[in-house]
Amino acid sequence: MYNRLNAMFYTFLAIFAATAIVTLLGILCIVPIEQENLRWLLGAFLIELAGAVVALFRGAPFFTARGDVVSSMARSVAVIDELTPQLEAVAAGETQAQVHRHYGIVVRKEGNDLVAYQKLHVISGDDLAKLSSEQQEVIHTYESSMERFRERWKKPYDERADATDQERRKIDRELGSLVRERKQDLFRILDFLIQRGMVLRDHYERIRGIVDSIAAKT
Repeated sequence: MYNRLNAMFYTFLAIFAATAIVTLLGILCIVPIEQENLRWLLGAFLIELAGAVVALFRGAPFFTARGDVVSSMARSVAVIDELTPQLEAVAAGETQAQVHRHYGIVVRKEGNDLVAYQKLHVISGDDLAKLSSEQQEVIHTYESSMERFRERWKKPYDERADATDQERRKIDRELGSLVRERKQDLFRILDFLIQRGMVLRDHYERIRGIVDSIAAKT
């Protein structure tokens, strides 16, 4: 997904730059361009420029509305998490704060709730960065697979609630087929975490049985 967005961004940037250069050269009569074509180029350039300005201003937080209270509190707690090592360093008279600090308890937003999590195991970003390029590419492949899984799951599942019994059976077969198609990638993601010492409980512990159950029914 990110690679596609990057490619799209640079494609639009190249088109914008090319239009600007050709239009400028035509206005300065360095490159001979018929007046009618020059007007079209100038119009295209102005439209692209206006679009870029609108996109810039939409992305800037000039009129950002306040978020919900839960999000506000979660962001406030995140600031505490970020600054705690620095506050500790100042209090202890140390020059540098501890970096890559891992907390045993963290408060995060989940849905519309604030939840305090206990960290049982941490796989550091530095450790993941040491993986071979092939292993990192596999992880990116898992991400793409799970994104496609979510996209394809959502529409039939949303239709399932209002479907007749016959329609629901058809939808369940479709969902079951999708689960069978993606279950190996899902299991490999869990295996990757387990192989690195992470103890997976709660829904992570149950998901294999759930997936196998759905796949076996269709």
